[in-house]
Amino acid sequence: MLSARPLPDALARQLLIANLMLPAYVRAAMRDLPIDNTGLGDRLALPVRIVVGAHDASLDITALRALAARLPQASVVVFDDSGHSPFLEEAERFNRELAGFAGTR
Repeated sequence: MLSARPLPDALARQLLIANLMLPAYVRAAMRDLPIDNTGLGDRLALPVRIVVGAHDASLDITALRALAARLPQASVVVFDDSGHSPFLEEAERFNRELAGFAGTR
């Protein structure tokens, strides 16, 4: 779920170690968090950019687009060659998207 293609071994190990550093109580709390964020629409009045990888097995792009449609200033950007980590897999494009979004405020 992390990437669309296998990551280099050293990077995969580093990410695994970072993930294991997350305390067990946080991982347990995350399991109980709702995936459905439909209630956000009433609380957000700022610009929102939802970034998702097309190969992310943990997120539903259709649901994210529906969420964005309910928010006053939201958009969805899909990274076709990424899984759960577009910031890592398509870093240059991610940085351009982020800089462009930040510049619109």
